Amino acid sequence: MPDFLLRRSTLAAIHDLFVAELSFLLALYLRLGDQMLPHSRPYIGWALPLFIGVFAVAAFSFRLPYGAWRYVSVRELSTIIKVATLSLTFYYLLLFLAVRLEGVPRSVPVIHWLVLVAMLSGSRIVYRYWREQSFALAGSKRRTIPVLLAGYGQNAEQFTRDQQRANGALYRVVGILDDDPANHGRRLHGIAVLGGLRDLDTVARKLEWRGEKPQRLILSEPQSSREEARWLLERCEQLGITMARLPRLTDFTAEDGKKILPRPVAIEDVLGRSQRVHDREAMAALIKGRRVLITGAGGSIGAELARQIALLGPSGLTLLDNNEYNLYRIDLELAGMTPALPRVAVLGDVRHTGRLESLFSTYRPDLVFHAAAIKHVPLAEANPEEAVLTNVFGTVNVAKAASASGAAAMVLISTDKAVRPANVMGACKRLAEYYCRSFADTQEKNRYTRFVTVRFGNVLGSTGSVIPLFQRQIDEGGPLTVTHPEM
Repeated sequence: MPDFLLRRSTLAAIHDLFVAELSFLLALYLRLGDQMLPHSRPYIGWALPLFIGVFAVAAFSFRLPYGAWRYVSVRELSTIIKVATLSLTFYYLLLFLAVRLEGVPRSVPVIHWLVLVAMLSGSRIVYRYWREQSFALAGSKRRTIPVLLAGYGQNAEQFTRDQQRANGALYRVVGILDDDPANHGRRLHGIAVLGGLRDLDTVARKLEWRGEKPQRLILSEPQSSREEARWLLERCEQLGITMARLPRLTDFTAEDGKKILPRPVAIEDVLGRSQRVHDREAMAALIKGRRVLITGAGGSIGAELARQIALLGPSGLTLLDNNEYNLYRIDLELAGMTPALPRVAVLGDVRHTGRLESLFSTYRPDLVFHAAAIKHVPLAEANPEEAVLTNVFGTVNVAKAASASGAAAMVLISTDKAVRPANVMGACKRLAEYYCRSFADTQEKNRYTRFVTVRFGNVLGSTGSVIPLFQRQIDEGGPLTVTHPEM
């Protein structure tokens, strides 16, 4: 045990034993007054050490001296009640066996219990209050960020308590907003609920007039709708206030420890539309029992396709990618997710016709998901030959191999940049779409493969997506890099 813990527990033990001794004498005095000594003289000399011994055994059995006074709570108070009840029960039982409680009024055990519990818990509560007030005073003198909390709930309570208690806290809660009128005027650790979310402008002006203008609005509870989150974001921008949210329970990681810190508002929280719910029954009917091949399986889109398809019961899964590490990573992940699924990881490039022909003739896929592509717009612009070779001729090679092997369908993962393309990447994808459409019409009738094109937008979190770039730039303090002044 560390030395400082040993010293603190020793001081706590000395305090508790002194309180136990004092409570014994105080209980007798409260009941007998000036007649305490005449009534208790026959037994007080040996009864007092006896009680201290019984109390010490009970206190150390429940590890009472080892509790942290700074964080005393209902749990520690319940331990104090247990120790007091157990020690007094045994003590007065021993006293009864020794002297039949002669000279001990029957109300003394009850008074003794009340005094002992009050003194043990009171000292701890006073200490915690003193520490928290000291930190609050230090925090007010230190440069902290004044914030408003949106939501009156458990997350708000824990965040406010943590910031008031922590030495070196970054934030100072100056007010709370909540839409439940029943909570208006209530206080949370001394912080008032100043109004509803629609009162943000009024509350911010009042706090500014008091010299506590909030610099950030923190969403402490999940918002009811994206429209509300977007409205709050717009109001915060007009007021010059940044906006963040506290993590949900499912967002905690090992690094978080016991701290709750605000995080930037997630992009998906303010999207202009709700997320689509997949028709999993229809997908399962398409995939189950069929052999599936995914090109670009190590990329962000290809890897997610692999995860979803693996759970739908294909008879076999072939993963193709030219990046060794990405291919290894998704193969390892699928091994843990679906160990019984027959799968094979193939290192290869869609540009190599011979490699594709050998691959398709060996594994005979029923469904082909073609996600292999060069997707980064500036890199494709700087290296147009590579973009054409992969995005156009790679697609040609995969389409021919799929048709020759008798695949039922090939899904081309395209992009919204193929609509009126203004860059090399979009133009290559548009050519790939045209080729698949024309190739579907010119196939031999005995080798009919259905070709389907799916256009993705800027997939949140995908490789080369602008969203992770913007989030990283914001975390680093800016600036944000955009490709056009109108953006």
